[in-house]
Amino acid sequence: MKKKIVIEFEKDKLDALVFYLQKKEEKLEKELEAVIEELYQKRVPAVTREYLESRIVSESKSKIEKIKEQHSVQTSTNAMRNENMESMP
Repeated sequence: MKKKIVIEFEKDKLDALVFYLQKKEEKLEKELEAVIEELYQKRVPAVTREYLESRIVSESKSKIEKIKEQHSVQTSTNAMRNENMESMP
């Protein structure tokens, strides 16, 4: 799960930064994500990062399984409806 971060920054400085990033076809959000990722890698111990990564992977697999199950149920329900409609005179 991602969480938004809100920071305050001088408007004129931000406008200038965005202007020059756009000239290079770069996005402020992407640059900030890279900086935060670098800070995360630098400050959070490797053991903690590995633990969090394993949780993220596990949660993703659970979500995928739930989606597959829902799709399977929908497919089965639709097939049953189609069979019922075909058997009607």
